[in-house]
Amino acid sequence: MSTGPAVRDRLSWRPGHRCTGAKFPLAGMRARSALPDTQVMVLSAQRLRCFIVDDSVDFLDAGRELLEREGITVVGVASTSGAALRGVVELEPDVTLVDIELGEENGFELAERLHRYGGHVPPPVILTSAHAGQDFADMVAASHAVGFLAKSALSSGAIHELLAAEDRGDPLSEHRER
Repeated sequence: MSTGPAVRDRLSWRPGHRCTGAKFPLAGMRARSALPDTQVMVLSAQRLRCFIVDDSVDFLDAGRELLEREGITVVGVASTSGAALRGVVELEPDVTLVDIELGEENGFELAERLHRYGGHVPPPVILTSAHAGQDFADMVAASHAVGFLAKSALSSGAIHELLAAEDRGDPLSEHRER
């Protein structure tokens, strides 16, 4: 995507500051977030924008690398609920992946907080875990999440499939777990 003067004119970007004036800034720009414990990368508007919340630095790195290789822009990551809520409000991702077990914290509670306080239009939440989905099926169904995705099944295709099922209004029992 080429960025013309009209888009560049709507942007105000300086190193170390967040982009303002347009939801999707110029491709290739990087900015440091003013939020503690949150890393930010701002890229192209044509890709799905994702925020990942997990207490495992290894999973944050591996998940970011995998999703970006498959065409999803990871706009930020966080390892705590507080940092995640601030990051989601600031960065307005298209989807948020939330680990069910966030150390001392709870991914179900974070999904509820994101639904309530996640910005003007809260992003869909997909819950993740290294454990099997059937271990959490009832809690996922009762949550504000659009579904569950096992970490071992993480892929761009699986995320798009869950989001598409939600958009179509497909029955939850058939499309909640991938």
